[in-house]
Amino acid sequence: MISISRPPLSRFDKENPEEKKEISKILLPVIKRIPNKIVQSHWTQKLARELKVKTEDIEEELKKAKLETSFLDGFEPKSVSLPQKSRKQKIEERLLSLIFQKPELRQLITEDDLSLLSVQSSVLISKFKKFFQNEKDLENFQTRFSEFQRNLSKEELDFISPLILKAEIEEECLDVEPCQEVQICLKEVRRFRVKGELSEVSQQIKESEEAKDSQKTNILIKKFNELTKKLINK
Repeated sequence: MISISRPPLSRFDKENPEEKKEISKILLPVIKRIPNKIVQSHWTQKLARELKVKTEDIEEELKKAKLETSFLDGFEPKSVSLPQKSRKQKIEERLLSLIFQKPELRQLITEDDLSLLSVQSSVLISKFKKFFQNEKDLENFQTRFSEFQRNLSKEELDFISPLILKAEIEEECLDVEPCQEVQICLKEVRRFRVKGELSEVSQQIKESEEAKDSQKTNILIKKFNELTKKLINK
C-alpha cells in the first residue's frame, strides 16, 4: 500500500504555495471522483493535514476541481483548449498506477504486452518487474519501492510521481477488482494494435483498388475481415 504521506509526496516542498497548488491539482480531481461522501471527506481532511491548510479551503477548491474521468468511461473531449491525453496514454498511466498499488499484478503483463506500450511506459514496467522479480521482493514493499524510485532518472520520477500520488485514492473509485482492471487495460492496449493494423490494411486496399489489382485487393480484403473478427473477439 502506497501512502500519500510518503514519497513521492516528499519530493514536493509542502511549504511552497506553488508546490501545494501542484499537489492539489493532481489529487483533487481524483478525490472528486470518489462516490462515497464519507470516504471523500476522509481524503479531503488527509490532504488538508499534509498541506497544512484548512479543510474548508480544500473543500472549496474541490468544488472548483474538474471531475477526472476514468479511461473506462470511454470519454474523450472533442474540442478542448488544452492538449488532452489520448485514451492510450490514460490506459498506460492507469496500468502503471495499478501495479504500483498492487505490485503482485505485475506478472500479468507479458513481454508481448510491453512491446505495445510507449517506450516510457514499457521501460518503467520492465524496470519494476526486474526490481521485484520474486514474491519475496514484495516484502517491506514501501521501503523497497522507495529504493526503486531512487534508481530512476529525474524524467522517470517526474512521470510516475503524479501516478503514485493518485494510486491510493483511485482505489476508492474502483468499479472493478484491480486484477480485472489490469486485464481490461491490457485488452484495450491489444485492441489499439489491431486497430492500427486495420488502418494500414485499409490504406493498402485503397491503393490496390486504384492500381486495379483485383487479386491483391481480394487478399487484402480477406486480411481486413480477419482483423475485424480479431478486434470483435478481443
